Amino acid sequence: MLIICIDDWVIYESGWIGLCLLLFAVILYSLSGVLVQKEKLRAHPLSLTVGTLVLSTPLFFGAWLILDGALPTLDWSSTSPWAVIYLAVFGSLVGFACYFYIVQSMGATAVAMVTLMTPILALIIGNLFNEEPITTQMIAGTLFVLMGLAIYYQFKPVFRLKYLRFPFT
Repeated sequence: MLIICIDDWVIYESGWIGLCLLLFAVILYSLSGVLVQKEKLRAHPLSLTVGTLVLSTPLFFGAWLILDGALPTLDWSSTSPWAVIYLAVFGSLVGFACYFYIVQSMGATAVAMVTLMTPILALIIGNLFNEEPITTQMIAGTLFVLMGLAIYYQFKPVFRLKYLRFPFT
């Protein structure tokens, strides 16, 4: 992924704060996936999604109050409000319901592997529909990701460390 994205990286003076917060978010996301898998919770994926959104919405509202707090002006003739509605429905509600269903059906490892394919699919879709250029560096990075996935799935039993126990497994 680093090879694919390195051309667009620009870190300003306080950019390291955002990188640290992003790393912290990835750690929490990964931990939550492992803990959900460990519990073998058989709740309906939609109830998990609604519960997640109900708990996270006040946190987003609080962050908005602290960081900005100004009410946005909406121009319904532009695409912005419609994009937000689309993302709320499909990116959050439908997306998370599918996510929890896949975690229950296939496991956290399969879901983690899917997230590696998302940027590659975004590159392809951006090229097809928006004529975004694909560089040789992006192709090389994509090949590395695909090789890594192929190696993982080919030698999957080797990657399972039977005798190594983590506190949360």
